[in-house]
Amino acid sequence: MDQKLAKSYADVLLQYGVNLQPEQPLLINAPVEAHEFVTVLVNAAYAHGAGDVQVDWQSGSVFAQRLQYAQEDSLLYIRPSQVTKAQEYLAENRAIISLVSCNSPLFKEVPTTRINAFQQAKNKAFQFYSQAIMNSQVQWLVAAVATPTWAALLFPDEAPVIALEKLWDAIFYVSRIQNEDALAAWQNHLDTLHRRRRLLDALRLDTLHYMSKNGTDFVIGLPDTHIWQGGNEKSGRAVPFAANIPTEEIFTAPDFRRMTGHVTGTRPLVVYNQTVEGLALDFVDGKVVQAEASKGKDAIEQLLASDEGARFLGEVALVPKDSPIAQIPYSFYETLIDENASCHLALGAAYPTCITDGKTKTDDELTAAGLNRSMIHVDFMIGSSDLTIIGRTKDGREVEIFHDGNFSPNFV
Repeated sequence: MDQKLAKSYADVLLQYGVNLQPEQPLLINAPVEAHEFVTVLVNAAYAHGAGDVQVDWQSGSVFAQRLQYAQEDSLLYIRPSQVTKAQEYLAENRAIISLVSCNSPLFKEVPTTRINAFQQAKNKAFQFYSQAIMNSQVQWLVAAVATPTWAALLFPDEAPVIALEKLWDAIFYVSRIQNEDALAAWQNHLDTLHRRRRLLDALRLDTLHYMSKNGTDFVIGLPDTHIWQGGNEKSGRAVPFAANIPTEEIFTAPDFRRMTGHVTGTRPLVVYNQTVEGLALDFVDGKVVQAEASKGKDAIEQLLASDEGARFLGEVALVPKDSPIAQIPYSFYETLIDENASCHLALGAAYPTCITDGKTKTDDELTAAGLNRSMIHVDFMIGSSDLTIIGRTKDGREVEIFHDGNFSPNFV
């Protein structure tokens, strides 16, 4: 790991990610294998004026063993102290950085049913926490971090040390760190995303029609008061922050009742730590009525059975095919990165921040406005090199949003 680039990466996560405020406490969720970078990040956080930094360490291999061998009643029991700790983090207005990596190879022997059962128990216990995150109550960030397991998956023919360096180089590249002035590069990037958001908001679109030679032919209805997000947004205390690094998307919430047609997945995704490939979904009146996959179909079926909202969409995101991530000739098998290589949709919950005054609405009011409610939120990629997206405005005009996989000239 290049120490200079690691320091720049840490600075970007703190300044343009969570936008850490003077004396604000910080929580870092991190894999133990990433301790070297976490040390750099903690040091940078204190240099940025953090009042306190806590690290919640996780081990993918230990967690995989627990999922496989623990008694079911023990596995599904969520200790009250864990819930209390999460409540305290929110009450403290603690900024939250979650460092993620792909651990799916560690879970290849774990039954999908056990992973699904654990995830559902966790989702139920921490639903308040998920809602706070989706409402942007606090500044939060999900960012990539290199680990030996992930590096070995992507570069199996390389020596472990070389593979890890290659993965760090890729993360720095897709996160726009390998610029002479990474902070300036991020400001320019955010300016571009915000300009596109303003242009899309001004259109007041009613529907989006997706078309591709791979079979995608899909119409999405949008809520009357939808708002396009992307780049960064404001927390409950009006602090701007970017929730994902890297990020290339402009996104909003669809009207979950108004979606019809066929969607073909274009990149692998990981569901319950199982790789899913060849995904194809058919929708009628917003609901998935048919799901196919050449690999990992059982994981998709269990995902769709998670709750009533799991068969409906909660996000529609636009990502041009010339994004830095799309230029890399392999998938990362980590949704944080792969979703930023391609236009994507998300099954499950919608972000309340994607409609006017969404943060102040009750669940019933959000549902009435067309926002899907669910305990899951799983992105899947549908972008292709020939993808066309035609928007129809509320007054009936048609506007080309995407052509051949990129934003049309008016949005560049």
